Amino acid sequence: MRRRDARTIAPRARKKALLVRHLADETLVYDLLRLKAHCLNRAAAAIWKQCDGRRTASEIAARAGKEIGATVSTEAVWLAVSQLGKIHLLDGRVLKLQGVEPVSRRDVVRLGVSAALAVPVIFTMAAPTPAQVVSCRANGATGCTSNAQCCGGCCGGRSGVGTTGTCTNTSNASGVRGTGAGCSVGTQCCSGVCTAGACTA
Repeated sequence: MRRRDARTIAPRARKKALLVRHLADETLVYDLLRLKAHCLNRAAAAIWKQCDGRRTASEIAARAGKEIGATVSTEAVWLAVSQLGKIHLLDGRVLKLQGVEPVSRRDVVRLGVSAALAVPVIFTMAAPTPAQVVSCRANGATGCTSNAQCCGGCCGGRSGVGTTGTCTNTSNASGVRGTGAGCSVGTQCCSGVCTAGACTA
């Protein structure tokens, strides 16, 4: 089998099931399939952008270098391709090439201080699912123990501390009021407690 030349492999950036936001000095990528968030520095983002499935590592390095205003080596491209492949931001499998030594960030930085601008850096973190992001319960949801748990601001129907209620809106037709609202009796309050003329939690 013929040995592949590192200059002839053409990686392709994944486009599907990703949310991408370009900021001044970084690109944020949220993987909708794996629920992971990635932060790519300028060099990594420029290299990823140039991975079109046709360009060689040398061509990617030249184009990415123009974009960030620094020299990008083919070693930096292969470091980025390796990282991007591991976090599933490239289509298909990234091949481990025979005869091509793995490249580390340290190896790329050794090329010189000016090359540090062109070192691709990617940070990855697990992101919460949409259900985990919801910070309040919808109106009609049962099992609340405080007003803060309800989107409508009212955990009504509780008979005392430690009991559960049903989430409602503080501006509902029955005139139930949220924490801090003026009251004269407990039935006017979400919590059922009126202390010194104000609804309490």
